[in-house]
Amino acid sequence: VQLLVGDPRDDNVVATAGTVVQRLPEPDADSPPPIDLSVVSVVPAPLSGASATELAAARGALDATVDLAADLDAPTTLEVPPTLVAAMASTAEGSERLADALRDDELVALPLLPLDVSSAVAAGRADAFTRLVTEGEDVLTEAVPTTPSLRTVWVTTDELSGAGAQQLRELGDRFVIMPAALYTETVDSTLPDTSLFVEAALPDGGTLPLLVVDPLAAELTGRSADDILRTATPTEWSVTAAARLVLSADRADAAAPGPPARRSIVLTTPDLSAPDGRLLGALDELSATTPSLEFVRASSLIGLTDTTFDGDPVALPDVAGPSLVERVSLLDATALSLASAASMLPADDARIAEWQTELDTLISTGYSDAEVEAVTDGLLREADAIRDAVALPEPFTFTLTGRSGTIEVRIGNTGPDPLTVDLRLESPKVLFPEGDQTVTLRPG
Repeated sequence: VQLLVGDPRDDNVVATAGTVVQRLPEPDADSPPPIDLSVVSVVPAPLSGASATELAAARGALDATVDLAADLDAPTTLEVPPTLVAAMASTAEGSERLADALRDDELVALPLLPLDVSSAVAAGRADAFTRLVTEGEDVLTEAVPTTPSLRTVWVTTDELSGAGAQQLRELGDRFVIMPAALYTETVDSTLPDTSLFVEAALPDGGTLPLLVVDPLAAELTGRSADDILRTATPTEWSVTAAARLVLSADRADAAAPGPPARRSIVLTTPDLSAPDGRLLGALDELSATTPSLEFVRASSLIGLTDTTFDGDPVALPDVAGPSLVERVSLLDATALSLASAASMLPADDARIAEWQTELDTLISTGYSDAEVEAVTDGLLREADAIRDAVALPEPFTFTLTGRSGTIEVRIGNTGPDPLTVDLRLESPKVLFPEGDQTVTLRPG
């Protein structure tokens, strides 16, 4: 029904009202399982050295994601940087906001600092990735203790190698969500059925399921939603979207052998940023009275979704992500130099732990190679300064009047800290019965 003002030929519509009629199966009829819908949103982590503008954009993306979770009754799955969440939770107001907004939602376990899993594994630093994921989990749990931080699902916006996917599986991730564009660019040029899992082959002979983001994502950006809502209400859009999903599933099931498949759809945007809450809210309301649709957390999809009917497992790239091989070599060399200097310092010297922490963070792909080189140069200078504080004696002449005697050797320490060194004296004609000695040089 349309309410018009003025001459009907002018089509001045000021209000519309509609009735949705849904045909449901008989109570005793076999009906297909509902299509499970999961709302997913990803906030990229700001890189090291990000500008004030870039940091503000990251915080704005987090705000939009938290607002979406607060506005929707449906559960949401959020992949957000632990450091940004911790910063928001550092105030009483922010902590309360997170607890209220994410009460029925879930967080994806992420590394504390950005680290591409494919790059880490290729450089032999899978242990660093695991450690950072554990630290990220701890930070998320402390920041939002009422919202679970899970490893069940990994949502990727970056190319994923087979070895990287295997590392995710070993960490407990049961499946991967991937944007459609990334799938067609790096895995297979043919887009699969986005309501079913696709098995990806792993180097050890196993597989890991992939779920590709549905094309409906193109309608869920803010700009697309504005265009849609100029000519339709959120309810009208939700009815149309629901009909497309259900009819598409019916057609696919009719063409395949066996009973109807268990299907799931990831609702997000093409770049996995926060989807439009106006449209999703209407679809959520419709699902409450529609047996064909049900909103669930993404972590639940592994038990609710079937695998595509035909075809062998798809192949992930052998290599993905930025190379960290040269960086790891630099970090290893720096670690050796620092270990040498640390062995000279008192065991409780705070610099030893600080150096280790700094080296651990530099593996992060959030740092550029230039930033890593600048930091390691500074650390190497610190190590050199400690070693250079040891002042060896100037050459001098001595005379032994018998077969044995005492030679006084003065070794200086020009630094402010006591330094422990190994003293080794060697000569082709003189023996040193006490052998090597470990001595501590006093400051100054």
